[in-house]
Amino acid sequence: MKPLSSRLARLALLSCFSLPALAADDLDLSQVRKIVFVGDGSAIELSTDAGRPYRLQQERSWPFRDYCQVTQSLSQNVLTLGVKVNGSYPLSHCKVTFRANLPASRQVEILQGANSVDAQGLYDRFTLNSGASQIKFRGGANLLTLKGSALKADARLTGAQPRGKVVVDGRLASVYLAIERRAAVDYLLQGAMSSFDRGWRNQPGAPLRVEVNGEYIQATLAYL
Repeated sequence: MKPLSSRLARLALLSCFSLPALAADDLDLSQVRKIVFVGDGSAIELSTDAGRPYRLQQERSWPFRDYCQVTQSLSQNVLTLGVKVNGSYPLSHCKVTFRANLPASRQVEILQGANSVDAQGLYDRFTLNSGASQIKFRGGANLLTLKGSALKADARLTGAQPRGKVVVDGRLASVYLAIERRAAVDYLLQGAMSSFDRGWRNQPGAPLRVEVNGEYIQATLAYL
């Protein structure tokens, strides 16, 4: 029989390979004017709930410590968060989730290879520009921009009379856009090999402008 110390050492080694490494950070966002997400990809959950603390929480899970690198920098009230997958490991082995509750009317910019995004609340500028992305948006923004080579978007603009501009641009995209029935919208749809379900009444000059363009787009314009 092997010595007890040898067996314990073996069990410890096996546990390093079978258990995920978890870490969570907590950062005050009350003074942050803009948050930027960069790198290979992540899951992102955003809100602007005044009834909760303005905090960033991070959850990381991967089987080997050298799989992923998470970076963080703050300069002139702009917080930049990065995720990098080292070597040839697949992104699915590098699971990072950012949860951020921001004050209303802040700016968000997401520039990643791939991600899933769940955003609720009111923003000044909200920009998503990723290779592959799935986003659910509930709220409003003075400028909402959703771009991606492969994009699946479900955006529902709240408020009786939303204002601002929405731009959707995807090469291969499935898009669902919804507004209140009383809302006035001025929209433009264009795309090669695309299909559009025009459920809205187009009102040129309306305070809400929506532009959808690209290739191979299936877009639905609906009322809430």
